[in-house]
Amino acid sequence: MTDQTQADRSDLKPHAHDGSPEPLSRFVPLADGRVARFDPADNEASAAFDSVPAQRHDEVLSQASLFVDQLRAQVSELQRRDQILATQLQQIEHESRNLRQWKQEADQELLSKEITLRQRETTLAEQIAAQQHAIEQLRTEQAGLANGREQLEADRIRLMSDIGTKVVAERERLQQAIAAADLDRQCREMEFEQQRQRLEEAFQLKLQEVEAAKSHVREVVTEEVLTAELRTERDTLLRERNEFERQRADFIAKRDRERAELEHTREVQEAAVARVREELLAQRQAQFAELDAAKQAQEASLLEAQEAFARQREQQLTELRHERAVLENRLRFQQEHLAKARQEIESAQNDFRREAQRVRGQLEEGEAIIRLRQSQLDRVRALLEERERSVNREREMLFKSQRAFEQFTEHDRERIAREREDWDRERGSQLADLRRQQDMLTLHAQNLEGRRERLDNLRAELEETHRTTLERRMAIEEAWAQLTQACGAEVAQQRLDQAQQQLSGHYRGLREALIEQRRELDEMRLVFQTQRDDVRSEQQTLSDWAATQERKLRARESDLQTQAEQLNVRESAWRSASQRWINEKIEAEAVIRDLLEQLTSLTEPTSSVSIWPRPAMPVYEQ
Repeated sequence: MTDQTQADRSDLKPHAHDGSPEPLSRFVPLADGRVARFDPADNEASAAFDSVPAQRHDEVLSQASLFVDQLRAQVSELQRRDQILATQLQQIEHESRNLRQWKQEADQELLSKEITLRQRETTLAEQIAAQQHAIEQLRTEQAGLANGREQLEADRIRLMSDIGTKVVAERERLQQAIAAADLDRQCREMEFEQQRQRLEEAFQLKLQEVEAAKSHVREVVTEEVLTAELRTERDTLLRERNEFERQRADFIAKRDRERAELEHTREVQEAAVARVREELLAQRQAQFAELDAAKQAQEASLLEAQEAFARQREQQLTELRHERAVLENRLRFQQEHLAKARQEIESAQNDFRREAQRVRGQLEEGEAIIRLRQSQLDRVRALLEERERSVNREREMLFKSQRAFEQFTEHDRERIAREREDWDRERGSQLADLRRQQDMLTLHAQNLEGRRERLDNLRAELEETHRTTLERRMAIEEAWAQLTQACGAEVAQQRLDQAQQQLSGHYRGLREALIEQRRELDEMRLVFQTQRDDVRSEQQTLSDWAATQERKLRARESDLQTQAEQLNVRESAWRSASQRWINEKIEAEAVIRDLLEQLTSLTEPTSSVSIWPRPAMPVYEQ
């Protein structure tokens, strides 16, 4: 409290006429804001009031007005500070909203990046699955081609039978449609005839009614009125008859159109049936021609084969006859010289026949084995070549996949590193902003605590002021007693009541304003505490979210590293398999060369067998 206020308080204390302080009276505040005095020494106070001059009363009023002005200035200062606090709270709320919005945007951005990464992984997996599916599909198509070739002939035969069945069914359906159309036409004609008969009967009844009415009206009304009515009825009947004729003409035209449409439909269907029949006949003739040509070609080939076989057989028989004649000549010329060696020659011939037959069997078996081995070698060589081509394709595909995966992995690693750096910078800036906001909130809390202390001090000052005001009230009452003596009781009472009401209303307003301001200050303190707790919870949530994202990034990085290691393992396995396939190919080539050498060695005895004497040829006749 200032020195001026202390001086004012010292001046406002009541004094006796001799200058010494007067004993204080007790004052009790009422519910309506007024103050009631409770003083056991009321007579002494009334006497003291009578002794105070009017100038003292004016000084008290001026000091009271100064005090009221000071209170108003303090209230305006409190209002200004409350406005500043409200502005600061709005700024804090705006910053909190901005922080939440930034957090949501960061969550959405990370979610979109994670979705993009998952989509890329899904796309890569789909590409790998598509390649595997394409390989399986190629194998399935190769197997399906063989089945398709077998089913093609069966489908052609079934198609011919189906086409014939469909043609018969279509013909029956057309006949049924034509019969139904004829039946419908007959029904419509019958309905039209019945309707015409009903209309004629109605027309006759109408004419009879008109005649009856005419005879009746002729008796009642004049001939002119009857003629007009009959003319009207006749016109009506003529219009109805014309309408009936028009409907009949429309029905006939519609019937003709429908009949023409049915005829056209039947002609189109008959033309389609004829066209299908012609196509089937042409296909059948073409198939018959193909079958005849194939049969003739097969017969010609069989005839040529028979002729070639006959020529070969004739040639062999000729050679055999020639050889037999030569042998007979030799035997006849050498019979005398070989009579003694006949048995030896016969035994030698028998041995030779057996040996030739055995050698021939061995040669046939060797040729069959050679052909089988040659076919096996060709098949193995084709399989090896196809396997080598497949290995080369797989190697190229694996190299391409490896390069693409390495590029993709390197790109993702760089992008993740950039995103991690950006995220670290953003996180640092966010943490700095949060620390700065926390410092600001702490400063605001300190300011609020200081304001609370100042408000408590202000309340103490107000209580002190209230007590001082009560003391001044006592002095005013003393002055009122003096004023009553000077101006009269009624005038003094009016002035006192007016001043008392003004002071009571003013103090009541001040008290209510202070209570309301205190309540608002408590509410603002609670709101500020809630906002501070929200900011702390958001800070903790943001920290947890950042830690979660960091763990996810680390897990993703470890997954990529694991995939790279798996790819390296697959590459090493593929290289070992490729080397193994190359070794197997080399071994197969060596086996093929060994087999060729064996075949060459097997063909050498055939040359030694071919130098045997020709008398062994008669063995072929057996």
